[in-house]
Amino acid sequence: MINTMLAITVGWSVIYMVGRDICRAIAYQIVMYDNKRSKNHKDKRRKKYISIWNSFTRIMSTINALFVVSGAIYSIYVFGYSLSRYDFPKTNTQDMKFFYLSIIVMFGYLIIDAVFIITENTESNQIFMVIHHFIGATGLYGFYYYNILPYNLLYYQLTEVTSITLNISWFFIKFEWNKSKIGSIIFIIFGALSWILWLVVRLFGVGFLAYFIYRDSDIIMKLSKELIFMAYGANSIICILNIFWFYKLTMKMLEVLYPKSEKLD
Repeated sequence: MINTMLAITVGWSVIYMVGRDICRAIAYQIVMYDNKRSKNHKDKRRKKYISIWNSFTRIMSTINALFVVSGAIYSIYVFGYSLSRYDFPKTNTQDMKFFYLSIIVMFGYLIIDAVFIITENTESNQIFMVIHHFIGATGLYGFYYYNILPYNLLYYQLTEVTSITLNISWFFIKFEWNKSKIGSIIFIIFGALSWILWLVVRLFGVGFLAYFIYRDSDIIMKLSKELIFMAYGANSIICILNIFWFYKLTMKMLEVLYPKSEKLD
């Protein structure tokens, strides 16, 4: 299924390139309509493009997360504890192909999203996200290609559930839906869900991942250096990034709950 992996990655790149051109065209039309050509016309168009582009990438992130998490949950339902084995379940059913497909879709998304974060340079603080994407994609490819550590792939997939709730919260802030009474309640719910899911899946989930890797350590240490790094080094880096982002998420939640105008007791 390597050809499928390449095809889906190319598909993601086409979607992103078309999306980029559409975002640029929309930004150009909005700025030209609101303001006739002026000295800062290019700056305004750039700012508007970044705003629209960020919305587009959040939508793509949500679509990827919905598909990948659905694949992970369905695979757990079908295969259950057999996904905690060192190697993949010995079956070639449609159910297993769906698990493979969800892995491939996530791989393609991580690669292309990281590339466009670099090329579009819309935010200066995205270096950690680029590192996360490339390391995650490397792990997905390695474990998938050698048919090992399905539980590690499952962990990567399940962590995407936080992208869904975070992106929804992001849209509430961007379009100020959180300013209304009902909107503020929904925003708080999704914010709390984001925090809880991050804690449970991305942080507590590391404990289960570490247990299984420790259990299979004798086998893992006989693999190539690249696969050993993916199992130990790459997972450690992703864990550190998840802890760092959890801290930032917690601080952001405190800012929302306790605005600067209010003094904390």
